[in-house]
Amino acid sequence: MLRFYQNGGSLSGSPVDPGSLNTYLQNLCHADADGAQVCDGFLTNPDATEQVVNLWRASGTVGGGVDVSVEALDVAVARDLVAQGSPVLLGLALTANGVAAGGHYVVANGVAADGSLLIRDPNPDLGGPA
Repeated sequence: MLRFYQNGGSLSGSPVDPGSLNTYLQNLCHADADGAQVCDGFLTNPDATEQVVNLWRASGTVGGGVDVSVEALDVAVARDLVAQGSPVLLGLALTANGVAAGGHYVVANGVAADGSLLIRDPNPDLGGPA
């Protein structure tokens, strides 16, 4: 999503890619009030061991200027945001044979003629309309 805004000229800085973002976030540490080191570039889902990007920290790779907003869990809200030109990060719950199988994130970046969301999926085995 940061690259989307860079490509559109809204953000400057070196082009962001997954490798540079991971490196930045892995090294993003500071001391708390007691002097203990806190590294919060990634967050851990309490229901799983996977780490996810701390979106409120990611904008530091481009010098700031990115606002994160958490919106209602509603396809109509996502559709409206995309129609206004904002890509939307969607967290999906995956299942296999009716059993929870983790989470996956995609970016909604368009709306199809039938109103479904068009997505960019980093996993080509899972990509498709939402």
